[in-house]
Amino acid sequence: MLDRTIDAEWVQFRLNDAEDDIDVVQPVAKLRPKDGALPAGAGWMNQTFCAAVPTTERADEWVQCNHFDRGRLAVLKMRYDAEAKRYVWVATSPFLTDKRPLSEASLVRSDNEWLVSARTAGGIAWFRSKDPLATWPAATFTAEPVLSAPHTTFRCADGLVRLFGGDRQASPQKYDRDPMYVWDVASADGDVVLANRRVVFDSTAAKVAIRAEVRPRVDFAALFPPHGRVQIVAFSVTPRAYNFPYEGTTIPPATAADKAASGLYFARITYATDVPPAWRFE
Repeated sequence: MLDRTIDAEWVQFRLNDAEDDIDVVQPVAKLRPKDGALPAGAGWMNQTFCAAVPTTERADEWVQCNHFDRGRLAVLKMRYDAEAKRYVWVATSPFLTDKRPLSEASLVRSDNEWLVSARTAGGIAWFRSKDPLATWPAATFTAEPVLSAPHTTFRCADGLVRLFGGDRQASPQKYDRDPMYVWDVASADGDVVLANRRVVFDSTAAKVAIRAEVRPRVDFAALFPPHGRVQIVAFSVTPRAYNFPYEGTTIPPATAADKAASGLYFARITYATDVPPAWRFE
């Protein structure tokens, strides 16, 4: 059934010539390569939580890492078609695989390599490569974080790679979605190393008005472009409850107060000095 219910779509638009509105250059459509078919053997595809990363100085080519059926990942390359005034999916890497199913990948570019972090059962799998479209070496694993929940990895405006997510072992509640932490990510002796864990947001410390019975979830961090010395990290805070009870559990339905406290929250990263802007226009 997943091949009927999971998919990714995209719509493309641009600023019009008068610079007072947008023109849709491609209506909503399934995200597919230029030949119209998913990579060979793929039954379905789901979208990454992270924005695509430019591969050229002109930012006319971008890559992202999506996940596919059977616990596999692949890197997608998009290129701008000047005649059509839209982007086209032009290349796909070989599948990234492991004996453990992989999903929800983040793709970042460090100073000298590409890095993928992917969700596995209870932890994070890491892949490193000089070429994002080539065959990736086997995954390695870090001792932390311990989680079976979403995470995201970004290259921040100061050039450091950082991972945002929960950690069941570090959490005072032993819960991998609260608090949200951030780690510095680096490479040492060929291995991925995480260090300097800090709290981004703790729902208990912040006294969020969501009942303990429905366990606030703090996840899906997204990094925004910097302005001056400041960069915003936004994330969701939601109860683990719907408008009705979970079948076979004792989780109560969400109340109006639980819902009122839910939403998008944010934190500020403040750097010691101004950082380069995300975009430069001639």
